[in-house]
Amino acid sequence: SLKELLRALSSVKNQSAPGLDQIHYAIINNFPREYLIYLLEMYNKILKKGVFPESWKNSLIVLIPKPSSKVVRSISLMPCLCKLMERML
Repeated sequence: SLKELLRALSSVKNQSAPGLDQIHYAIINNFPREYLIYLLEMYNKILKKGVFPESWKNSLIVLIPKPSSKVVRSISLMPCLCKLMERML
């Protein structure tokens, strides 16, 4: 529902790094209501058809060095549109 989408949007950090699509939460948070309704319709179609967009299946892997050693850790940056839908589930 639109209420669930708005709740999910209110719980994200605008500064979160985007995935390969470079669509930031700050952009999504500034969508007009009509765009959010379209986004919700898209999410519902994805769930109904059971087909996940191919571009959402790819993530950007970033290596982050630990400050006090030579060890690095990796993080996977997923598209914000994908993370937002997952947050609603």
